[in-house]
Amino acid sequence: MNLTFLSHLISLFLPYYFFDSKEKYFPIEMIDMLSDQNRYGSLYYGQTFLSDEITSYDELLQYMIVDDDRPISSNLSYTNNQTLFTIHGNEQFIFEGIQNTEHPIYVESITWENSIYLIYTNLYMFNGEIHCGYVIPCGFHEGDIEHLIVQLDAHSYEPHQIFLSSHRNGYWFPWKSIRTYGTHPLVYVASMTHAMYPTNGYFLRCFGLLSDHTDGKIFWKPKKIILLHVDFHRHAKEYMFNGYIGSIASFPNKKTKYIRQLQESHLPPSNVFSMLGDMFFTME
Repeated sequence: MNLTFLSHLISLFLPYYFFDSKEKYFPIEMIDMLSDQNRYGSLYYGQTFLSDEITSYDELLQYMIVDDDRPISSNLSYTNNQTLFTIHGNEQFIFEGIQNTEHPIYVESITWENSIYLIYTNLYMFNGEIHCGYVIPCGFHEGDIEHLIVQLDAHSYEPHQIFLSSHRNGYWFPWKSIRTYGTHPLVYVASMTHAMYPTNGYFLRCFGLLSDHTDGKIFWKPKKIILLHVDFHRHAKEYMFNGYIGSIASFPNKKTKYIRQLQESHLPPSNVFSMLGDMFFTME
């Protein structure tokens, strides 16, 4: 498949998102975790501070240290295993209202057993605080990645299923069971945690000790698309950073999770009835 047709498919099935009206943390570009004249990020190796003057992907990927007499790079080309490099954002980026107005979405394409999988990923600078048991603050951490996967027939390009990530995993839904606008799936993003659901409402987790909610009142149509890789052959520099983005593993380190989820797509869909048992799913 050539890139022109792939770009057409990516645009054709681009998700449309609905955020909660009280949401604080919207999608960012990975470069927003680094510094410029208005906001200051930092680079660490483990707990060791390295720099707060990294302003480009080239500088990030060229950074190398010696650890236990071995040269260690943040670049996947030089260090295949995940490293301890970490980029941290600055809370002032959020609390001063400075946001990337283009709100990019990251896309990955994988061909697997007669299907094409389009993986649409949102990166957030922070996972927001929720309340465990409605009382104890919990859940806040730096960095958050959530994704959805559209499964297409590799010959007809018809959509078959969609996977919506929810915290550490997620659920497969038959395409016909979700809301769409033409060919675009409509996705509802939980306030602060960014878990994705096929409808707005309350989603009570762990017998009510944890909960997700979205009223779906803020509409977002992604305008900037960044293609990370096609069948794990990289197209973007972001895909070469193999450390951590805040508290989470960076893009190339999601490969194992994606492969497992693609394998699960051949099983009966874990649709809304599974969510009933797992999450006490309720709708407004």
